[in-house]
Amino acid sequence: MENKIPLPTDSLYKFVALFSMTILIGAFYLTFYAGESSNAVVYENWSELASLQSLEKPNAEQAARKEMLERKIEIAVENRKTLVKLAAFLAGVGTLGVYVGFAFWIRKQQKVADQIAENQLELSRLQLLALRHELKSKGVEVDTL
Repeated sequence: MENKIPLPTDSLYKFVALFSMTILIGAFYLTFYAGESSNAVVYENWSELASLQSLEKPNAEQAARKEMLERKIEIAVENRKTLVKLAAFLAGVGTLGVYVGFAFWIRKQQKVADQIAENQLELSRLQLLALRHELKSKGVEVDTL
């Protein structure tokens, strides 16, 4: 099986930028996952908790079940807050990594690569002019080539 997506192994800065972008995307996914998972726990237990809260004199088992469901919902909400804080931290790290990686890559490597390409183009033009001059001196019509 052939790898269709080449990994950026030519530049450490490019690797840092793309890996940080992956972290940033993961942080956004984590935000949605945190909300979705805590909402699932709340919606799953809400109707039973509401029916237990409506009882005037619950027995010991019903009171224990009510406390357990309330605690389960509290834990889900706390987990969501923790995951959102983690996602915010990862988003900050990812954003910083993307900025630093691409900034250093553009400043330190891409400018040099662009200059090398420009120099190579100029060298090719000069070689073409020299070849045309040599052919003209031998009497070969250059414009028809």
